Amino acid sequence: MQNKITRTKSNMNMQRIETATEDQTLRAGSQSSNRNRISRVRALITLLALIIVLAGQTHSSAEGPFYALIVNGSPNLLINYDGNHLFVRGFRRTVRAAGAPSGYVRNVPPGTAAWPDRPLNGQEPLTLKQKMTPEQAKPAIERLRQNGGYWKFYCRNTGAGYFEVSRSEATYASVKID
Repeated sequence: MQNKITRTKSNMNMQRIETATEDQTLRAGSQSSNRNRISRVRALITLLALIIVLAGQTHSSAEGPFYALIVNGSPNLLINYDGNHLFVRGFRRTVRAAGAPSGYVRNVPPGTAAWPDRPLNGQEPLTLKQKMTPEQAKPAIERLRQNGGYWKFYCRNTGAGYFEVSRSEATYASVKID
């Protein structure tokens, strides 16, 4: 009888060990499966983030940074504001770079525009488009309608026939006084 009880206890212990081993195997498999799922989720999140970043880039943002363009005002410029955007058209290209403010008067005559380091080339558009409020547009319009009303537009070429402007500000020609 004692032998039978010992065998029964032994069998029970073996079953416990087998059950524990099975549990460990299942847990290990489950942990491995969880690690695989986590890895797949991380890879998917990374892929989605990349897609979002790439999809968020419009053709204009992929064109590069914004550069300063110096425009000298003139009554001949075509300036209009449509309630959301300021449009400046009708300026001409210069033959020289705008240079430093001390060169604006000589290098950027009324009704023309140039980059500080070079003139506009023949493939660059002659239209500027800037999103702004009416309060922001008013001083730009007033200044650009007069000869010597220099305005600096930070822009980039959209490839769609106009420069996209991120911001703009009044700028002044410096004149040497003897």
